[in-house]
Amino acid sequence: MTAIEWLIGRFHFEGFIGTYCDEEQIKSKRQLMIEIIEQAKEMEKRQIILAHGIKDTGVNNMKCVTGEQYYNETYKNTNNETRNSRRSQKSNKNGIV
Repeated sequence: MTAIEWLIGRFHFEGFIGTYCDEEQIKSKRQLMIEIIEQAKEMEKRQIILAHGIKDTGVNNMKCVTGEQYYNETYKNTNNETRNSRRSQKSNKNGIV
C-alpha cells in the first residue's frame, strides 16, 4: 500500500472525505488531520528510502548513496526551499517585506 492510498483510506475512515462537516467539526478534527498527513509523509519517506536502496552514483567516482542520503539530498532541501518560497510569497501578498 502506498502512502497516498493509506492517507485516502484514513481520511475516509475518519469521515474527512465523503461526508459533510460544518465549521465546528472541521475545527475539532483539524489536529487529527494534520497528524494523519504527517504519518503519510513519514510513510512516503520510508517508501522512497527503501525503493532507492544503496546505489552507485557513478562509474568513476564510485560513490555509494544510501536510500536515506538520496532522500535527504533530493527532497529535504527542495521541501525547505519550497516552504521558504511560499512563506515569502505570502508575506509579499500581505504587504510584509
